[in-house]
Parts: sequence; structure tokens; C-alpha cells
Amino acid sequence: SINDPIYTESAQHHIIKPQRKELRRSSSVPSSVSRRKRVDDKYNSVKRAVEELNRAIGHERRIAAITNACAEFDHWDETKHSAELNYGAANVLSLVLSMTDDDDEIRMICAALEMVFRASSEM
Repeated sequence: SINDPIYTESAQHHIIKPQRKELRRSSSVPSSVSRRKRVDDKYNSVKRAVEELNRAIGHERRIAAITNACAEFDHWDETKHSAELNYGAANVLSLVLSMTDDDDEIRMICAALEMVFRASSEM
């Protein structure tokens, strides 16, 4: 088998040490890894939008982050909305909502929450 050690004698200590056969690695990425990378790449913009919301301190930065989040979350792809929930978009938006008393900012956050919750009802 590939993982069976090959035994060699050490000249210094007269001890037999196992050595692993070297595996030849193919240059291609296994399909499961490739598929996972494509999924991660597909939702990388979602992750960035949620992280930006989470780091937005101060009114101006929050407005910019919420505007970007709304642009990212405004679609009808249930799978992508599920990813948004998995990345914590609703939780972060709720946190951001608790930091403001500005009517326009509250309206924007509520709009973003509505967009995120377009996810499948099975979530």
C-alpha cells in the first residue's frame, strides 16, 4: 500500500527507522477542493459586505457600509441569501440598527434586513 513504511537501517545508531514512500502529487486540484473554492469565491463579496458592516464605526462609514450591503443583498437568489444569513448579515445589521437613531439610516438597515431575509424558508 502507498502508506506502508519502507524500513532502512540507520548507519549511526543501527536502528531500523520507517520511512514513508514519497507520494507524487498531481498538479491538478481535487474536484471537491476546486468546488469548495468556487463556492467560497462566489460568496466572497457577501463576506466582505458583512465584514465592512461589522467594522463600520461612525455615521458616515455606517451609511457607506449599509449602501454597499444593500447593493450586494438586492437580488432574488435564495442560495446566496442563505449564505448571507450564514455569514451573520442579519445579526450584524441588527447590531448596526442598535447604534443609530437616524431615520434614514434605520430605513436603509430595515431595507437591507428585508433583502437578507429573502432566503429560503428552510433556513
